Amino acid sequence: MKKRTIGIILGLTAVAAVIFYVWPRESRNEAVEVETTAVTQADFRDVVSTVGIIEPTEMESFTGQGPVNEINVEVNEEVAEDDVLATYLDGTELVAPFAGTVIELNIEEDEVDANAQQNQPSLVLANLDNLQVAVNLSKNEASQIAVDQVVELSYLDNEYEGIVTQIDSIATNGQAGGVPLQAGQNAPTLQATISFKKEDTSVLIPGF
Repeated sequence: MKKRTIGIILGLTAVAAVIFYVWPRESRNEAVEVETTAVTQADFRDVVSTVGIIEPTEMESFTGQGPVNEINVEVNEEVAEDDVLATYLDGTELVAPFAGTVIELNIEEDEVDANAQQNQPSLVLANLDNLQVAVNLSKNEASQIAVDQVVELSYLDNEYEGIVTQIDSIATNGQAGGVPLQAGQNAPTLQATISFKKEDTSVLIPGF
């Protein structure tokens, strides 16, 4: 039975049995001395090591349009679920879908919100109390990883335990199917998400 553990350190444990066979060299009428060795059980750890990025489990990007009437928050301000974050002249409201922290704010009162044309959000809200790790796996790494595998995470001098909660179905980036990569193009990777088990993650900084 195989038991897999991953570690950003990703590990694999298996049971191996060793059997020795003894063959006579020639047919002779003399005793053959045979040395036997008991079958033993041993653990082998195949480690897959990679890096990941710490990110919030919940993050919402808002994009508004038109003149901004009122802004009720600042960057790094914590808000509660259903708080009104900003309102527009036409009555549109940006409302927090969950409790979190405003991590980006690109609008000003009495100014027109043109963030949609600039391909950036008007406001970003994140839940910094619940974090996860996103990793990009190569084809070889992905073949060894599965949902529910246990993970050992290392951040600075701290060690954490996590579990693989999600693996994308389709690889992204670069060319697939043996097509040569172009200059500056990355090989395809498969993204996986690792959740922390119940541990104190207050020293972790999203984005690293």
